[in-house]
Amino acid sequence: MGGSIPIYWGAPNVELYIPESVYIDARRFPSSKELVDLLLKLDEPTCQQYILEGGKFLESDQGRRFTYENVAIEVMNLFNAFLKKESKC
Repeated sequence: MGGSIPIYWGAPNVELYIPESVYIDARRFPSSKELVDLLLKLDEPTCQQYILEGGKFLESDQGRRFTYENVAIEVMNLFNAFLKKESKC
């Protein structure tokens, strides 16, 4: 995350995986202008809170699931399982 505040626009169930205190959900704004207006009005303490919460999340067990290393391991596990299944055919 590197000291940034993620602006999320994606899957509707993201809050099942990532706490809402970590990102700004762009889907909650009726227009891009309203999202930009909010971003321009963020004060320093609010920005720092997002960054703090993001850091806590990334250090948690739940957050570690989303590291590049862990995603690579998951992909390799799926690939190996596929290869084992194919070799039995």
